[in-house]
Amino acid sequence: MKPVHFVGSSREDLRNLPESVQETAGFQLFKVQQGKEPDDWKPMAAIGPGVQEIRVRDDTGTYRMFYVAKFQEALTENSKAGYRAGQNPICGAAHVEKGGWVMKRATVTKGSGNIFRDLGFSEERSAELILKSSLLQALQETIRDRGWKQVEAATHLGIDQAKVSKLLSGQMAGFSVERLVHFLSLLGQDVEVTVRQAPRGQRYGTVRSKVTRRSRTVARARSENVS
Repeated sequence: MKPVHFVGSSREDLRNLPESVQETAGFQLFKVQQGKEPDDWKPMAAIGPGVQEIRVRDDTGTYRMFYVAKFQEALTENSKAGYRAGQNPICGAAHVEKGGWVMKRATVTKGSGNIFRDLGFSEERSAELILKSSLLQALQETIRDRGWKQVEAATHLGIDQAKVSKLLSGQMAGFSVERLVHFLSLLGQDVEVTVRQAPRGQRYGTVRSKVTRRSRTVARARSENVS
């Protein structure tokens, strides 16, 4: 997984956001660390080459952050997050000058390896959020691979469309680990959790989940065989 480097005040700015927004922002950066696209993003060529904007939507409003993935081994998060949509999103490592963006020298802080720990969550909560992120990512991919509209996904999961919309936009608040596992089970996916000794010298263990994803055809065939 690619490490995160925070530029300027971006880490503190993220930590000052509402907790639910921090969770969603962390999930989006978790996906980017794995080479996946965030749920709501667009390129920002006007700011600089390779700069991407991530939009995080929440009941409290819409927030923006910027990142640059320059090298395979490093993901640089260039944002001063927390500015609402409609305002000028001033980056911690940039400022507006003559209608354009000019990058400035700024302190770079290397992340710990757990994006949620970097955002100030406790060790126990960080581990839980990493696990939830893995499960939610697998759930999103399963729904999108099947080409379902939100109404169809809601029917299969036994929830209303508004909750599906939140899941597909990366909003984890209100969904427990158990509930996400249940959703994956309803879609015919196997979830495995493996416990093993952490590498020597590593202070904390890493929480991971493995989801064995099946195609809709295979899941349906198995269901018919059982009946």
